[in-house]
Amino acid sequence: MATAVALYARFVGIVTLALALVGIALAVKILISFIDPSYSYYALTCAAAPGPPYPTGCSNSDALATFQRNQDLILAVVLIVAGSGLAAVHLVVGRMAGRLFGGAPNWIGGGSLVACTVIFGVLGIGGLISGLYNLLTRLFLGSGPNGSAGPVTFGDLLGLAVAFLPAWIVSLRLLLRRIGERGQSPAPA
Repeated sequence: MATAVALYARFVGIVTLALALVGIALAVKILISFIDPSYSYYALTCAAAPGPPYPTGCSNSDALATFQRNQDLILAVVLIVAGSGLAAVHLVVGRMAGRLFGGAPNWIGGGSLVACTVIFGVLGIGGLISGLYNLLTRLFLGSGPNGSAGPVTFGDLLGLAVAFLPAWIVSLRLLLRRIGERGQSPAPA
């Protein structure tokens, strides 16, 4: 039973830690939007609408960006607080279960580090590659013909990279240290 509790605690701990990291990614997206809101948010505007009252279907892009930014701020705080708190609780539960007989098999500890390394690496590297692609597309191509495609956003993807790449590096280092301490070598390719 202790093994099942330890496995549960590690699994939910990884998920809730990922939620906290998504909250950090949103916070980075918000910070990027202060440079220029269109880096992080799509704005529905009409070129022929110089000011209020706006025609039907048009909006004040500054007000819309502020509203979107405030929504993301609330979500970021909820994700960071809830994710961090739940991750901490599950870390404690996992450690308590690990002290019981059969509660800390090597495959749970090592498997958790492998899972973190894979998940955080995919999100961090994927966010970096996609974010750089969107950033370069925006710099070199702008928007589509006659503004049809609108400007490409990249704040959310670079936010993922900023949040998940450090977590990936930490989990990778911990995994490599664990492999070195156990005297195990990686399986041949």
